[in-house]
Amino acid sequence: MKWDSINLYYNQICFYITLGSLCMHCTFWIQVILHHNIRQRSLQWIYSYLFIDILLMSLFFLQYGIRTKDDCFSNTVFSILCTLEAYSAIYLSLIQPYLLVGLNICRYLRIVKSLNVYTRYIKTIYFIHILLYISPSLSFILQFQFGWSMLESGTGAICDLTYSSMSAQSINIMLEFIIPVSLNIIFMAMTLVHIRHSKRTVNAERQVHKRLLLQFFIVYMIWLLLWGPFVLIYQFTKITDRISFYSQIISFCEVFCDPFIFIALDNRFIEALKKSWKMLKNIQRVSQIQPSSRAMARSGF
Repeated sequence: MKWDSINLYYNQICFYITLGSLCMHCTFWIQVILHHNIRQRSLQWIYSYLFIDILLMSLFFLQYGIRTKDDCFSNTVFSILCTLEAYSAIYLSLIQPYLLVGLNICRYLRIVKSLNVYTRYIKTIYFIHILLYISPSLSFILQFQFGWSMLESGTGAICDLTYSSMSAQSINIMLEFIIPVSLNIIFMAMTLVHIRHSKRTVNAERQVHKRLLLQFFIVYMIWLLLWGPFVLIYQFTKITDRISFYSQIISFCEVFCDPFIFIALDNRFIEALKKSWKMLKNIQRVSQIQPSSRAMARSGF
């Protein structure tokens, strides 16, 4: 299962990016552990998204560890590992845009309808989460059963999915890209229209909502530029093609940027980082005071 020199070169680049991503995500999750004010139901879409990033990184490290060794595997084990390699990244990448749709819809309901769905409809939200995780699996199974997709593996190459039907590729693009992106844009537009024409909202609150919406739009466009190429390109090219390698590298850059993206989306994360920074400075100050006080004690003062 060892990669050839070309695959190894590009995946080494991804490996170093993923190491940096792991550091960034660990820093983010440390903030969540330290500060209770950001452990809230309203942030569950963000945490679900970032948890999927953790899974993506873990699967890549597993894949990298296996693919850089000369170990031989039985046909059964090879088939399982090859299937996992071909499906895992795209499966997890398909869930993430719909998690952003969920976040956007909940914000829309909060601003436009003054409805806190996290208290009134929490069971419905949990059900939607489960549905989001199951649906891509059903889609993959159906496409495989109908012969629309096939698992392809070669010596020294990455296991990949190929599609025998143009209609299947079109459906995938609709489900994986056009629908979630369109839903996000629609709900952002509806929220903006409400904010601009609402007479119930006072000016100060309206400005806050506008600022938050502008923040979300800018961050979403940055995310889309990093996430979109991989989802679009993998449908029409082999993952061993150079353009696919580039899109994969961009996708790993998106994983690296995700903590920054979500910190920019919610001021509570920024406040948590400020508190952590103050804690570090206080610890550093205490550690500097203690040696000097011990030295004074030894000298008799």
